[in-house]
Amino acid sequence: MNQITLHIYNITGELITVKCDNTITIKDLKELIGERIGDNCKHYYFSLISNNVELDDTVFCNTILKDNSKLFYMMRLNIEREILLEIKQKMGLNLNWNRTIELSQWNFIQIHDNNSKFKVQYLNLSYLNLTGKIPTEIGQLVNLNKLILSYNKLTGKIPTEIGQLVNLTYLSLGNNNLTGKIPTEIGQLVNLKILYLYNNQLTGKIPTEIGQLVNLNYLDLYNNNLTGEILTEIRQHVFL
Repeated sequence: MNQITLHIYNITGELITVKCDNTITIKDLKELIGERIGDNCKHYYFSLISNNVELDDTVFCNTILKDNSKLFYMMRLNIEREILLEIKQKMGLNLNWNRTIELSQWNFIQIHDNNSKFKVQYLNLSYLNLTGKIPTEIGQLVNLNKLILSYNKLTGKIPTEIGQLVNLTYLSLGNNNLTGKIPTEIGQLVNLKILYLYNNQLTGKIPTEIGQLVNLNYLDLYNNNLTGEILTEIRQHVFL
């Protein structure tokens, strides 16, 4: 294991100098660079280039880079596309999502053709026999109105990052194998009208924050391992 110094430039010539172990992957290196770029920059937001060739995230640094190597990074034009590709990779989705196809032609999503870099309003990955955890990257699709992941075999906790999807009106995570408590961050979904969490293995009490969702009119928590009373605030305006 040897530490190397790398000099990374953007297209305007600004320099970032990074010191790292040469045994890490290019993905890990990009995470370090992203921290230096700031603004919550993720490794999949940009490409890393050496000798006019984009570096593969899975390659180890010591196979292609030397001490004092000079690299370039280039931000990708469609951040939302990169978020979805990261979700595809983590969930093992066998879909037509790739950079050679227009986002509007991707399966199981719908977009709104606005001027924002975030256009995906609808994501439906139900009935795909998906396993593993819900990727935290879903919380970055901030323009979503509907998110449907029901009727799969998803496990683990509901990620707190779902609370970032403040434009959601419809959230369905029912009929999976999700565990843990319902995250209080769901209380941040101020536009939510319908919430399906039925047929999971969720535990603990129903968060009081759900009672603050004044637009919520349908809540289904059937067949979980939840404890405690249904809050008065929820009974007042929600059909159970």
